[in-house]
Amino acid sequence: MLRLLALTMTATLLSVLAFLRNGIWLDELSLWGDTLTKTTTKARGYRVYADTLRKEKRLNEAKIYYERSYALQPASPLTVNNLGVVYEDLGFLDRALELYRKANALKPDYPDPFNNIGNIAMKRKNLDEAIRYFKMAAQIQVNPEYYYNLGTAYLGKENLNEAMTWIQKALALKDDLPYAHTNLGIIYYLKDSPERAIAEFKRALEINPDHVEAHANLGILYHDVVKDDLKALSHLKRSLELAPHLPQAETIRGMIKEIEK
Repeated sequence: MLRLLALTMTATLLSVLAFLRNGIWLDELSLWGDTLTKTTTKARGYRVYADTLRKEKRLNEAKIYYERSYALQPASPLTVNNLGVVYEDLGFLDRALELYRKANALKPDYPDPFNNIGNIAMKRKNLDEAIRYFKMAAQIQVNPEYYYNLGTAYLGKENLNEAMTWIQKALALKDDLPYAHTNLGIIYYLKDSPERAIAEFKRALEINPDHVEAHANLGILYHDVVKDDLKALSHLKRSLELAPHLPQAETIRGMIKEIEK
């Protein structure tokens, strides 16, 4: 029985940008906050300030400034899309979907809304629809995030060959994606290659030592396959330290108790 922890949520393009730009958010907030004290009529200023607030997880504040930008410039596909992103982050999926579709109508060759519609389809467990929209995004623009999302959707359908193809394409473009290495590790495990799975989980941790799923999956493999319970305990306990409310937390605690008997 498969016990590895697959990622079930895909990231929007903005989430990737937030990761890549980590460390300059406070400077951006100061810069754009100062700009907005000097002018209140520029839609772009509101949008960029909202983008920065969203990166800081200040979602309700971000929504206010996106709405101001939207009121000034309702035909901006970027503003419409980003407003959809913050509504999605706040859990208002129907409103987010409406805005993504409007952004597509304003600019049919804009790939991000297609990707974001795919994200919502994934959240609603509609994998075929997710694949269709991720492919639309990928056909418009070469982007590792779109490729990763496609691979993850195929993994959800247990189409391992397609999943591997797209995740490997994503990593060929950008190797430092820990969640992509984690899902590739899951694929290798399902293809009866536990050694390669372990290598991928370790690579994910080289990129992000606090990557929860990689720790949990390494712990499971060290316990179930390698029979090295010392290493298993280290990774299983670390996963709970990082995410005590992980959906699979009770399963992991049960494994820890089993090992420590």
